[in-house]
Amino acid sequence: MERPKTVSHAEWLIARKELLARAIHANSPRARFPLVSINCAALPPALVESELFGHERGAFTGALARRPGRFEIAAGGTVFLDEIGDVPMGMQVKLLRFLQDRTYRPLGAERFERADVNVVAATNQDLEALVRENCFRSDLFFRLGVLRLHLVPLRERREDVPLLAQHFLETLYVEEGTPPKRYASATLALLARMPWPGNVRELFNVVQSAFVAAEGRQILPRHLHPTLDAASATSAAQAVETVGFRAARARLLDDFERQFVREALRAHQGNITQAARAARQDRRAFGRLVKRHKIDPRNV
Repeated sequence: MERPKTVSHAEWLIARKELLARAIHANSPRARFPLVSINCAALPPALVESELFGHERGAFTGALARRPGRFEIAAGGTVFLDEIGDVPMGMQVKLLRFLQDRTYRPLGAERFERADVNVVAATNQDLEALVRENCFRSDLFFRLGVLRLHLVPLRERREDVPLLAQHFLETLYVEEGTPPKRYASATLALLARMPWPGNVRELFNVVQSAFVAAEGRQILPRHLHPTLDAASATSAAQAVETVGFRAARARLLDDFERQFVREALRAHQGNITQAARAARQDRRAFGRLVKRHKIDPRNV
């Protein structure tokens, strides 16, 4: 995979979902109007409505002036709603109304406004599972699902991991003005086998952390902390040298998956659904990992 020459380093750090939304907008009749993005997961529930629909002066404490919402700002263009699965249930009703007739009422306003925008939504969660669990409205799910596009996660494009990791590493030492660094073969083997629930952005964060942690010119598995602790990383390097490449990387992946799943379950008191959501994985796939590693959610 060659990095497109027209894509900047900063754009590589943007989730591919947003890059796709940009492409849809740029190739639509609305391209001359704004594209406005909003990460629903990053907003406190109490602020979602104000961010999307705006508010009038005096609508709530601290509302000292009228503030337009994202739909008003994007008039004629496109609104990209990232992590739509994190929109609160109460807000989903109002979002559904907007999708049906393109009308909304700003907080504190007495009448409805209209906004002619195209809506693109994205999520890392399994919305169908959320619908079954009554965490996401079925009518909103079907309203959003007119055209569905699936982006292949990084864990299904493992051949891209070494190329991306090398690109990020080169960018870092050029930007920092430090001597070049390189990966040990054991480090690349480990990076290629990790599941990457956070996709490209997570890979960059791991590379950046290892770049800072590596004192010398070579990045070793132990420098991937906190993704792996120093002890497990050291044993990983030894495993590559003693049992061979294929067996070592299979062992590394198995150990990492077991540790990752156990920690995710522990953080959510053994609740598989919540742990899968936090890990940005499909619940069924996460459940299969639990069974595969024989982890009892009740005893984590």
